[in-house]
Amino acid sequence: MFGDLRTAGFWGLRTIHRVLEGRDEVKFHCKRMKSNASNEKGFTLVELMVVVGILAILSTVAIPAYVNYMNRTTQSEAVTALVNARMDQEIFFERNLRYAGTAGCLTSLYTAADTRCLSDCSLCTQTQFLTNKGYRVSITAANTQNFTIAATKKYYSYAPADRLEITADESNPQVKTPDAIGFSLFDWIFK
Repeated sequence: MFGDLRTAGFWGLRTIHRVLEGRDEVKFHCKRMKSNASNEKGFTLVELMVVVGILAILSTVAIPAYVNYMNRTTQSEAVTALVNARMDQEIFFERNLRYAGTAGCLTSLYTAADTRCLSDCSLCTQTQFLTNKGYRVSITAANTQNFTIAATKKYYSYAPADRLEITADESNPQVKTPDAIGFSLFDWIFK
């Protein structure tokens, strides 16, 4: 009978008292019951909650960092468009002794929507250029002495629009709203 109980697997303490006599055997079977319980597979609720907490902390750091990184790479396209437009403005100035006042007059910002732009700039109606990543590039000021070309894009409803500008006096674009591309998880959820 003792062998049958041992192979039966997990059993209750009352069964042991009914069947067996003697204190040593009862202790042996209680230990056996504990070892069976510890061999069960799976996770406890506490272990699962610790993992969920760690993942939540990592995601609150990693997601905004990744989004900010992607925004900076998108902003690099606007920088490229502004630098190319600045070079085109200098070429336009050499030919016409003034800077172009519309975006369609510059070869890097020309979209072929108005075919008259490159032949006669005074007839051009294209005032802005849209980059592949959504920046709107436009000439905000131009005369015989100076020009200002701006690239803008709205990233988040709670932040100002990202604005980069380049002028005839600057060789690199200047970021006018540095907080515009910063992603904030708090602002995204609560604002």
